[in-house]
Amino acid sequence: MGDRVAVKFLSGREEVGVMVSWGEDGIRLRLDGVSSPVYFSWALIDRRCSEGLRKRFLGKRVAALPGDTVEGWRVIPRKEIDFFPIPRILIVEGMKLSSEDPGEIRIKVGARTWVFRRDNLAYIAPVRVNRAKVLTGGELESEVLKRVRPRDAEGWDKVGHELVLIGMRDRGLDAFQRAEILRRPDLPEGRIYRELARLRRKMETAEFQSEVLRAQDFFLAREIPTVVEILKVVGKAVDGDPLAAEVDRLIREIGAWWQSSREEKVVREWSRVIDSLIRARVSGRSGSLAEAEAWILKDLLQDVDKLVRLRFGFSPGDPDPRDLWDDRSVADIRKHSYGEGSWIRVRRDLGDPEEWWKEAEPLTRVAFLKGLAVEEAFRVLWAGEKNCSTCGGKGALFPSGSQGEICPACRGLKTEKVLFYR
Repeated sequence: MGDRVAVKFLSGREEVGVMVSWGEDGIRLRLDGVSSPVYFSWALIDRRCSEGLRKRFLGKRVAALPGDTVEGWRVIPRKEIDFFPIPRILIVEGMKLSSEDPGEIRIKVGARTWVFRRDNLAYIAPVRVNRAKVLTGGELESEVLKRVRPRDAEGWDKVGHELVLIGMRDRGLDAFQRAEILRRPDLPEGRIYRELARLRRKMETAEFQSEVLRAQDFFLAREIPTVVEILKVVGKAVDGDPLAAEVDRLIREIGAWWQSSREEKVVREWSRVIDSLIRARVSGRSGSLAEAEAWILKDLLQDVDKLVRLRFGFSPGDPDPRDLWDDRSVADIRKHSYGEGSWIRVRRDLGDPEEWWKEAEPLTRVAFLKGLAVEEAFRVLWAGEKNCSTCGGKGALFPSGSQGEICPACRGLKTEKVLFYR
């Protein structure tokens, strides 16, 4: 804990942060410019970076599956041995590649192929190596695809399971998403995919059919800009044909769906990140109520903006995520109660807020900060009161045989502060 690490995400973006905690499902980092630690699942992190962090912090890597090893070499080149000023020895271990020259050793490690002369090696030994460590992610995925040959939702589910088993969870999740598109024609993605398939069947030439099939594959991979470019080329090629209008309609429909889908995801993530940051803020007992309130009012939205940009890979030319949040269209009306902290918002003079903060349970503190965040970041439609859930609106507790005592939750106010918001 406390180590500074560089993390590369699937989007290609890199961030440097302080490692706060780690586990089987992901890591929690403190990023520069973000006041609260942020959780990232392993699925969001580049595979090579993820493997390095797992080995460093979890002390283990994905184990080889039975029968998933290949012949390999472990060698030490003579020229890579140096004992001054500190001992340094290069050990290369990887998959054995064939060579027509018997005096040559060829070793594959990831995307690199090492070539050595036997006479230049100080050490050489045959070994069995895990395929997942010597093949690139693309090569492993390609092998699975060639073996399974997915054609439907069941096939992509099988691909996803195999990829997860060999430690490629990010690519496995992508395969599961493809299966979901094929399985659910009621979803917008499923309907658009069926429209592409219908368009392909209507094409009269094999060349155009092949291009639309490529568009279908890219659509499953969610490479939507590439899909649109392919359809534009096809549309120009069939200009004057009745199908040209159908191609143009499909291009507009895909573009509108993609933009809308991305905006909806940004809005959902914005709301989710607010909750996550608040829970992270109260997870420890350090920090005063005044500091937490100041963070909600001054830093919360900036922290959320930075994280949403990071997770969606926003570039300078993209819409501002804060604008997407402010312009969101939300039909659902939600309700939130300040709970035991209501008196601080109504009659702050009824007690010592800082003492209450120190003694309050984490969920109670979350409820109070979430109320502040709702007033700051959401659209409050109505602010009112409801009976205190502890005393039932009486303002006092009446244990058997006593005169009653002021309710410690509402401080005698009899009510809790409630917000209805979008």
